[in-house]
Amino acid sequence: LLSIKGHQYTLDVLEDAREAPAASGEPTSQPLPFDREINFDAVSYRYPDGSGETLNQISLTIQKGECVGIVGPSGSGKTTILNLLLGFLRPTSGRILIDRTELTPDRHGAWYRLIGYVQQEVFLLEGTLRENIVFGVPSDQVDIGRLNDVIRLASLEEFIGSLPQSVDTPVGERGATLSVGQKQRIGIARALYSGAQILIFDEATSALDPGTEAEITESIRQLSLEGYTVIIVAHRVTTLRHTQRIIELKKGALSHETTYGAISRQL
Repeated sequence: LLSIKGHQYTLDVLEDAREAPAASGEPTSQPLPFDREINFDAVSYRYPDGSGETLNQISLTIQKGECVGIVGPSGSGKTTILNLLLGFLRPTSGRILIDRTELTPDRHGAWYRLIGYVQQEVFLLEGTLRENIVFGVPSDQVDIGRLNDVIRLASLEEFIGSLPQSVDTPVGERGATLSVGQKQRIGIARALYSGAQILIFDEATSALDPGTEAEITESIRQLSLEGYTVIIVAHRVTTLRHTQRIIELKKGALSHETTYGAISRQL
């Protein structure tokens, strides 16, 4: 009862959201073409209670099929860039363009069908491996061919092949029977099964040991070779081993671009 009382405020939040006016612009069911690039066109962002710009005039282009790393100290704007790219925030000024089409709230539904987000701690249902990969798709509608493809791309073939129940193996509460690295690969497979063309890794390897991190970075390399667009935010430079370029942020602005080879020579 005390727990219910302590969380009663969530009902107020939900009520406010229900009564809030709809966002301007009718949602569109039209697909959002992505054949060339993602472009940040002089994007700035200031939090409502902030005293200055968190991001300041960011101009950045990421080509389709490119593998890009984003680094920078805490407070440099890495998370804000991700939140803007994911549609959780809107630029204070400037535009985010997908093949010259501005990413506006009415296009978020189409945009979400293109992107997959893999974070540090992957949420897992207390179900089977299959259920956690297809995530919400009824069992009689699962595309077995696609399921097998994403298992291969996420480097899960050997692990799943070693299990007596294969993809029907229960994962336990919050994935209790899995290692951190296996959970990460399930997160990758889930994003791929949903049809994502753009994969965003948000500190996805920061809790991994070096051996498991190497396995995940190899999976990222394979995804890049398959033509997926990969964006990685990381503190560990080794996570960026297979990126084509690395973008460094400082105090909300682009500092410079470099490569993993250039950084590793400095270490």
